[in-house]
Amino acid sequence: MAYTTALTTLLIVDDDRALSALLSELVAVEGYEVDAAHDAKQ
Repeated sequence: MAYTTALTTLLIVDDDRALSALLSELVAVEGYEVDAAHDAKQ
C-alpha cells in the first residue's frame, strides 16, 4: 500500500476566484497542498 504526502504547501493569492481555483486544481494534482486567499485580509 502506497501513501502519498503533499510535497509542500503553496499559497495562491488572487482576487480572481476563478483563476485561483484553476491554479489550485492544477498544482494540487501535482501533489501540492494549496491554500488560497482572495484578498490581503484572508
